[in-house]
Amino acid sequence: MPNASSWSASSPLLLLWEDSSGTRIFLSLLYAVLAISGTLSNVMVIYLVFSFKKLQTTSNAFIVNGCAADLSVCALWMPQEAVLGLLPPNSSSLRSAEYRLLREGLLGLGLTVSLASHLLVAFNRYVLITKLPSVYQALYQRRHTGCMIGLSWALALLLLPLLPGLWSPGPAPTPPPRQTDGGSRYPALLLALAVLGQTALLLHCYLGIVRRVRGSAKRRRASAWSSWDASFGNCTYNLTILDCLQGINKALQHGFFDFKTFDVDEYEHYERVENGDFNWIIPGKFLAFSGPHPKSKFENGYPLHAPEAYFPYFRKHNVTSIVRLNKKIYEAKRFTDAGFEHYDLFFIDGSTPSDSIVQRFLNICENANGAIAVHCKAGLGRTGTLIACYIMKHYRFTHAEAIAWIRICRPGSIIGPQQHFLEEKQAILWLEGDLIQSKQKQRVVDGNINRVLCGLNDMSINDSLNKVQDLDQYGEVFTGIILKLLTF
Repeated sequence: MPNASSWSASSPLLLLWEDSSGTRIFLSLLYAVLAISGTLSNVMVIYLVFSFKKLQTTSNAFIVNGCAADLSVCALWMPQEAVLGLLPPNSSSLRSAEYRLLREGLLGLGLTVSLASHLLVAFNRYVLITKLPSVYQALYQRRHTGCMIGLSWALALLLLPLLPGLWSPGPAPTPPPRQTDGGSRYPALLLALAVLGQTALLLHCYLGIVRRVRGSAKRRRASAWSSWDASFGNCTYNLTILDCLQGINKALQHGFFDFKTFDVDEYEHYERVENGDFNWIIPGKFLAFSGPHPKSKFENGYPLHAPEAYFPYFRKHNVTSIVRLNKKIYEAKRFTDAGFEHYDLFFIDGSTPSDSIVQRFLNICENANGAIAVHCKAGLGRTGTLIACYIMKHYRFTHAEAIAWIRICRPGSIIGPQQHFLEEKQAILWLEGDLIQSKQKQRVVDGNINRVLCGLNDMSINDSLNKVQDLDQYGEVFTGIILKLLTF
């Protein structure tokens, strides 16, 4: 049996440095088991993600990328190590520089891409939890996700020639163990730094998530009597329970809500995503709903509805106009061909509308013959903001009362800067509402005067002659009474 110094310098195995044939056989079998189990596990994960739409998310795309990288190690590198461990230590295949470079390349490529994939998953979770939804959606579009995955492989390929021996310990040290060359220590140090760097970044991302979640819970406990918006980040708008009660009181005064006639079963039915995901804000006037899609289907386990799915309910409840606030997903012609009015007033998700959009929305709603169904992507932020503008203008709700009432009807509505936007618009909307009411009162007065004048104009000539004759008769009687009084 060869001693350690006769074969260890050329052994390709990371662990097979012992001179015992039994140990080498055992480790070869271990490599074989790991190769089979690792290959089957990674293939199963990839199959599940591609087979079930509910699993086809951005983070799972990075997981699949990591599984593909792991396959290069489990399915290609480990089987070779298992076989080479059974060969004689002085086999010529172990000494081939090209073959060794191939093995090291497979190992380096797989480990680098796997590390990069884990970092991408951690960063994805970090952005999802700590940033605004608009930031997450802009960053993780389909093409951007594909570019990130491609860059992970490009980075791995770039590192292979730059860091030779990074993923392989090089020639095994000859006894005594302390006599190691400097060349083997340097790649090992780089490998340790790479692993520690990945661990540090993972720890930073998840500690940031923990801090954000704990901080949010702490603020909510400290402000148990306030209502927060549904956006990520620090809440800068304080909505109290009193604001909610005042909003309900205003809604009762204007007939938006009646405890005796409210149907809680109907409300809970239609607010469910599978049943339409819509809520009445002002019954018979405003319906807020989630944006329709080109066709009804399930995507990532989430039911989507085509425009036609809403037609029966809209017709039954006299919805005549649809206002779309998000980017074009379906053809507006599908609504207009069915007899509905359709309007596009796009502005960016999570942002505030321009003055021209607000005025156009108010004009549409003030001239609509029936109810108006308003939607953006989720039917929450942009939808609630414009409906609140109408409520503040025509019913003189304060910004807090409008936000409170809309959130009671459709939880999660009006987020982030949209709250402060309504606060800033309150004065001008109230002024516009007062002008409309004064004009309406003037129209009532003018209408009464016109009715009187029309009544006079409608008097016939005969009616006028008869009334003149009657006046003459009354005049003669009156004159006679005066003469009698004068004779006394």
